[in-house]
Amino acid sequence: MKITKFFATASLILSTSTFSMLIHADCTQTVPGDITPPFGNELKLNLPAKGIQIYDCKASLTAPVTYSWIFRSPVATLSKDRKAAIHYAGPRWKSIVSGDNSAVQGTRCQSIASVNLNAIPQLLLSAAQVNPGPLFGDVTYIQRVNTAGGVAPASGCDSTTVGAEADVPYTADYKFYKAEY
Repeated sequence: MKITKFFATASLILSTSTFSMLIHADCTQTVPGDITPPFGNELKLNLPAKGIQIYDCKASLTAPVTYSWIFRSPVATLSKDRKAAIHYAGPRWKSIVSGDNSAVQGTRCQSIASVNLNAIPQLLLSAAQVNPGPLFGDVTYIQRVNTAGGVAPASGCDSTTVGAEADVPYTADYKFYKAEY
């Protein structure tokens, strides 16, 4: 009786865990405000980044006398002991390690405010491999945390500056996750 009860309980726990993993397999099921990758993923790599967020001054399509800075793309270098990757529009990350042509593209799952004032949000992104390889070939999720700077300018975009570019410095830590085996 006790053994049957144990297996029934274990089976229910396994079924619940499997169901939970299936539910959390895509971005739409992420808990609001939470940028933690779903259960079953482990940290593979943590790379600090330093770069710029590029904004363009544009007129509003719906209110022509309104102007604002619109995000175009990031440009950053990720390095620990040495340069390891570049980050650019997509958003994408590409290895610059000799012999490794791996790259990964992210899709935003969740965004939360940075703990630092005047900083771009922290993010959780799901990953899709663009090129296989050692650095990014098995990445499943990407976190952008510890953000500082990178926010669009508060002023300087008007009818006289339409088309101007603003390069705003930022730093962040990018954490790359892989599936646990």
